[in-house]
Amino acid sequence: MIDMKSYLKAVNFSGHPFNTFDADKEKNLKKFVTLPPYFESILGVVDDPQPFLVLGMRGLGKTTLKCMLKDKLEKDYERIMIVDYNSYPFTRVKELNEVTLKDHLLEVNKLIAKQIYQKIMVDNSLCKKFKAKDKEALFHILEIYLDEEEKEEIYPVLMSFFEKIFKKYPKQKGRAFYLLPETDELQVVSKGIFTFDQCKRIVNILGYTGCYIFIDRLDETNRTDKEPEKAGNLLGPLISNLEIVQNGFFSFKFFVPAESIPNLKKMGFRNDKIQNQLITWTNDKLAEVLRKRVMAFNPEGKMLGKLGSICAEEIKDHVDQFVVQKSLSSPRNMLRFCNAIFAEHIESAQDFDEKISKKTIATALKKYEYSLKVDQYIADE
Repeated sequence: MIDMKSYLKAVNFSGHPFNTFDADKEKNLKKFVTLPPYFESILGVVDDPQPFLVLGMRGLGKTTLKCMLKDKLEKDYERIMIVDYNSYPFTRVKELNEVTLKDHLLEVNKLIAKQIYQKIMVDNSLCKKFKAKDKEALFHILEIYLDEEEKEEIYPVLMSFFEKIFKKYPKQKGRAFYLLPETDELQVVSKGIFTFDQCKRIVNILGYTGCYIFIDRLDETNRTDKEPEKAGNLLGPLISNLEIVQNGFFSFKFFVPAESIPNLKKMGFRNDKIQNQLITWTNDKLAEVLRKRVMAFNPEGKMLGKLGSICAEEIKDHVDQFVVQKSLSSPRNMLRFCNAIFAEHIESAQDFDEKISKKTIATALKKYEYSLKVDQYIADE
């Protein structure tokens, strides 16, 4: 048996290329990601943003795609605000059939308010851009959606000397027009639109020309983790409300498990009104993902982007293709299989020069395929 860290160093890897299955936690994602041909369609025309629905089974790269879209915006479009909506705390206290549009909008508005707060705290001089009416709207948004600690931090920054003395802000007057936790369900859409309009006004003053809202990880809540098809029930109240999601300033990008399509439609989703795309992977594209990942972690390039370079002579010319074929058109499965191969090799190898054998690949395949069956069993339960 050898240890993993030493082995990776011995074969000229800068780290473990198959240790992370979560795109949000992957530090080297930009170095090896393979973009789908519809990447630009999902991004859209930044000056005229539209909602877009990305569908894909688990492990097909929805979050990876989201991360690359965010990276593109941050790199090339500094004047676009990015909101990452991937947590749904209300599912801890509500059944899915109790989730409402208001639940979603309150969370999205909290995230927008936090972005506003962070922007101002980084650059206090932005406060000078707010006129009295703008400042009033700003205080309403912050008062409704920020945590108490955040409000205590930002209020002194925003208030003038006399406002601090006379405690002129935040005013209560006019707050009833905004979306509040106690807002009646019949008024959610109208007050939600009003609140978005006010947020747009503030965000514009801060220098942004638009806002992309990424909705992801819908199948990772306590209500949907074992039943990804129910992500459609969770998202339904939001994506089915065209008055909200077809807002010209806020561009909603939904990343949703494909299993949820029937429930999405039951909840009122209109696929003729919102552009959508199903993620699929060919073996050639998966082979490209594997090659790029090996190259990213092998900076000296001695492996030529191929796992075969560290495998026994009898399998070196075929192992990469074999891994791709056994991945079942899923990038995540490919990572899991490769991870299993590495784990099995360090258990059986006697020294660092020993090549990965055919027997090691076969044993790793059995363990990998067993893990897939376990996943299916848990899902069925």
